[in-house]
Amino acid sequence: MNSVARENKSSIAGASRRYSPILTRYICAGFLVPFVCSVLVFIALFLLRDVLDNISDFLDKGIAPAKIALYYFALQPANLVNVMPVAVLLGTSFLTMTLGRNNELTAMRASGLSLAACARPIWICSVIASILVFAINESWGAKCQQKAADIYYSTAKKNKKTAGRFSFRNPLDRRDWSVEAIDDDGNAVSPVVRQYGENGRSQSMIAAQKAIKTQQGWIFEKGFIQNYAEDGMTLAGKEVYFEQQLMPYNENLQELSELGRNSEMMNIEELFKALGNPFITSERKQRLMKVLVWHRLTVPLASLVAALLAFSLTISTGRKGAVKGFAMAVALLVMFYVAGQLGVNLARNGYLTPFLGGALPQLLFLGGAVYSMYRRQ
Repeated sequence: MNSVARENKSSIAGASRRYSPILTRYICAGFLVPFVCSVLVFIALFLLRDVLDNISDFLDKGIAPAKIALYYFALQPANLVNVMPVAVLLGTSFLTMTLGRNNELTAMRASGLSLAACARPIWICSVIASILVFAINESWGAKCQQKAADIYYSTAKKNKKTAGRFSFRNPLDRRDWSVEAIDDDGNAVSPVVRQYGENGRSQSMIAAQKAIKTQQGWIFEKGFIQNYAEDGMTLAGKEVYFEQQLMPYNENLQELSELGRNSEMMNIEELFKALGNPFITSERKQRLMKVLVWHRLTVPLASLVAALLAFSLTISTGRKGAVKGFAMAVALLVMFYVAGQLGVNLARNGYLTPFLGGALPQLLFLGGAVYSMYRRQ
């Protein structure tokens, strides 16, 4: 009985040593220090690249320093998303090399820990990094990208991009809208609407100072209506001026404005909303948005893939082997992104289904990284 009690006591003590908080803190510190340093260095390099790329555009236009600073600040979330997996790879590789050089990994294995258990804090940190990348993409990351684009094209490139009006097409009812702006209530400022017939020729044109959306249609204020002859080019009579004119149009300008939005700058919620937009009838655009949904869901796995590859490939008894494994991990991470973009392009053009093009490359790399770790076990 005494021997059994001593054996149970020793096993409990061994288990407590294996999962010691001290060991967890040590591994976390060994990972987080190079990880944070890598993030800061790469963010600084990305910022320097952005500044050198277009600072002259702002200075030539005499833009206020506060506006310039806001522009570069808005670029950083997208830069952080790109930097995070690389920083995870570097942090994991540095930690693994340190543990191997000091024979600490061998000591942990001798105490009964498996390789996966030795790196448990790394897996937790990489999962947190993946969740953070997903959260940035789906929340303020896309908004910051749009904000940066708005600042740039409304100041530095004002004459090239923002001059003019916004145009939308309703292919279902054969109408084109051109507006100066859309207010917060979804009403149109200075709208011009052209109605086309089934033959594609112009039937009528209405222009006004403002158009208000109601349940019955659109109320145009202070404008005129011009009708066209059957050829769609010759004017039929004179313009008819009005103070108010109700037109039975059913367009929602917020929905129409989505037709001109860049799908690659939308998050998953916006993509699902756009897929339900009745005015988006282009099969190609719908297919692209479905591909991007799968891509948005799986591309944050890059941080976890980077950690698995870095840890499994960098483990080596010699320095040359560790460096070779690190180089291979970097190459595979680059291939992860290349394969992802290739899948998106193939699915965009209809060669693959949305799932196969948007998600399968990332899932295959994740499976390969898990298998690499399993073989190291």
